[in-house]
Amino acid sequence: MPRGAATRPGGLAEDRLPDGTMPATVECPEAAVDLDGGGAAVVTVPPAVFHGGLAAGDRVVLTRYGADTPEVDTPGTAGAAGAGTYVWADFDRRVPLAAVCASFVLLTVLVGGRRGLAALVGLALGGSAVAFHVLPALLAQEDAVLVGLSSSTAVMGVVIHLTHGVSVRTTVAYLGTVAGLVLTAGAAVLAAALVSRLATAGARG
Repeated sequence: MPRGAATRPGGLAEDRLPDGTMPATVECPEAAVDLDGGGAAVVTVPPAVFHGGLAAGDRVVLTRYGADTPEVDTPGTAGAAGAGTYVWADFDRRVPLAAVCASFVLLTVLVGGRRGLAALVGLALGGSAVAFHVLPALLAQEDAVLVGLSSSTAVMGVVIHLTHGVSVRTTVAYLGTVAGLVLTAGAAVLAAALVSRLATAGARG
């Protein structure tokens, strides 16, 4: 539930007005939030959010800073009242985002039919490749060019053949695209090596 607004001196980056000026004072609106785990918390809400439509009954997400590490309390999860300090995070957007995703899937299948469904499968495979191959490999400091080439080649091969069917034309198009990727990656590696060598020579000279 929205409450009154106190004020504080302006000076933070987010306090700057659209015309570039810094206000002398800034509103600090507060909202009383009922926690799903029981109890309530009073949090400071960004003025833009407060005046943009925050109303009683809105589902919101808070970040709880306890004695150890910060946690995000989303609606539906238990949180002990008074355990740490709560700060504003965002509105709970799970329901509208789920509705948008469901509408996208439905329209894609209705308009594209079998190809639309195949494209959705390819999209899921691509996301899985990024989540379970690309990101872990980059975090492990593997060669970024090889990671990008291997993942894009594998995903593209599956997606193209799923969407357009297995045929000589599709396979030729796939191989041509892979060849273009390899040539582009090779040119990028050579250019980066040349620039690095020139920079090293310039620093020594």
